[in-house]
Amino acid sequence: MAERTRSALSGLGLLVGVIIGAGMFVLPYTIARAGIVWGSVHAGIAFAVLTFIHLLYGGIVFSTPGTHRLPGYAKIYLGKWAKNVSFLSALIGFYGALLVYGLLGGVFLAGLAGGDSSLWSLLFFAVGGCILFFDL
Repeated sequence: MAERTRSALSGLGLLVGVIIGAGMFVLPYTIARAGIVWGSVHAGIAFAVLTFIHLLYGGIVFSTPGTHRLPGYAKIYLGKWAKNVSFLSALIGFYGALLVYGLLGGVFLAGLAGGDSSLWSLLFFAVGGCILFFDL
């Protein structure tokens, strides 16, 4: 597979993972509580808003020369303060998402194998940390 294609697929996978995220665990419960019509309306609105935001970001990426990330674009168009806010927001968001995935992984494993979800979450984090640390 060509490097450019691999890079594009990697970016697409990251984007899909961030957009879908832990919502796949929450959406069925939310729609069951709110009702199919109300849940579908909210899902449609969320889809439209996220699509619009991604199209705006894509337009910025396309029209700006060079390769940057969100904090870089924020600095170019809004200044250094926006770069700092963007960086901090992304940092907190990514670590928060990892925390949620770890906790949901523990809940999933506890439901699958029984036991305390807190212990399964710790095991999930420990195994994941070892895999990343030792590059397995």
